[in-house]
Amino acid sequence: MKSTVIYEKFKFLFLVLLIITSMVQVGILWEYDRFPISFLWTFLGNNGSRPEVDINDAGDELFTPCKMVISEGKRYSLVDTDTEDFEDLWAEAKTYISDTVLSKDSVPEKSDKKWSKLILKEGVIFEFNTEMRLSLIAAFLNKTVSPSAPGGIDKLAIMPNEDYNGQNTVYISYGGAVYKYVLPFKKWSKYDFLDKITQYRDNKDKYHFDIVYKYFGAETNLNENILIGLQSTSEQSYYKMRDISCVTPETILSTPENNTSVIAEKILGKHQEPLFEVSGPNNGIIELEDLNSRYTFDTGKGMLEYTYRPGLQDDDKGNTGAALVEAYKFINRIRNNVIPGVKIHISGIKGKDSSGYYEFNFDYTVNGIPVYFVKNEGTELENAITVKANGGGVAGCRWLIRDIKTISEPKDYNVYYDDYLYEQMTERNAIVGDKNKKNTVTDISFAYVVENQGQHDSMAPSWFVRYNNIDFISLPQYGVYKIQTNYTE
Repeated sequence: MKSTVIYEKFKFLFLVLLIITSMVQVGILWEYDRFPISFLWTFLGNNGSRPEVDINDAGDELFTPCKMVISEGKRYSLVDTDTEDFEDLWAEAKTYISDTVLSKDSVPEKSDKKWSKLILKEGVIFEFNTEMRLSLIAAFLNKTVSPSAPGGIDKLAIMPNEDYNGQNTVYISYGGAVYKYVLPFKKWSKYDFLDKITQYRDNKDKYHFDIVYKYFGAETNLNENILIGLQSTSEQSYYKMRDISCVTPETILSTPENNTSVIAEKILGKHQEPLFEVSGPNNGIIELEDLNSRYTFDTGKGMLEYTYRPGLQDDDKGNTGAALVEAYKFINRIRNNVIPGVKIHISGIKGKDSSGYYEFNFDYTVNGIPVYFVKNEGTELENAITVKANGGGVAGCRWLIRDIKTISEPKDYNVYYDDYLYEQMTERNAIVGDKNKKNTVTDISFAYVVENQGQHDSMAPSWFVRYNNIDFISLPQYGVYKIQTNYTE
């Protein structure tokens, strides 16, 4: 009898072991079929496992304005991204977005006013690097899309002083059209907004600017909406910015080139190694492969390329939000290993191609100022990160991996719109002389500009002039001009 009991226990334990082994085996095959990430390490709870990321995490970083402006009516003040004002005003703006374009009960009035006329009033203006699709905004804010709303947002303005029976007025720009909403005030009252506007107006330390268009008249090729430092009272207009470094991460450079497995671990994480066959280096190029995927890393250029070879099925496409989450997961997994703390912003979105993928473009940002990579002698903009993804995962990625840090205390750069910048733009027929307006300037802003995938121990900010940004899918031409460097310490 005793031997029978022992035998039955042995059978039970053996069956349990078989079940666990089967689960692990099926999981490994499933992961090979879908993503190049070790199921076993995930199953065992390894601390290097793929981090859980949802649409809210992506939205916290990616759904923020590239420019927030306090309009005083005649002058304008930039709200710095690292301030409490920026955080509070953006939180307030998101409540208005939820109650306008994301509310089924809210119906917009299409305004016949030009945006350039609207921003002559007192209010708060928000601008984005690219037109944000409404489906993506709805996913970020966990809301549904209003059927009567415009297809997205590229600019937003809150004008509290229009005073429609004590209510607030919100204007949204998308696709060249302007939409108007009138609705009750939220957390901020009318007087909270007006007090903040007065505070910026009276602060002499704030950088003020104006609409550049009105200084050059209707014969120019300047977009009417451009806001830029253009002080008529002084030829000195200082704005505090820091110098930065932009280099291949030291964690990679400090590793001997022939130590491929260590470099692979630093890029992809320790949990990746068991499933990858490592080859290289060959002239500084390392290739990592498994059954479905290939990572190629050029240690000299700091370029990472990823390809998922079998391809994801079109029925896994999902919507833009689901695809962006997959892209963001992929970026975060590598970013957390190699360049933690480096910020990115979304620069462009392409709809699905014939294979069922969305394409997302990202660039780095430092204290709210973008970092742009340029090539071909100033005729083409190259995004730092391009990811092709759908709701099933990431199909491909091309990434210039750079560690970006501020390396100086804030310096007072003279950003007065001087004759030098005007002359440089005139040479390109960007302001006058082009009757067909092929070189229409759509934006002038500050940026850190990296040429030909270069690396720099020290970089100062530049003027960044954007031409013909008619469609957010297309890559615009641009001009880069140095800001006057006669700063004061």
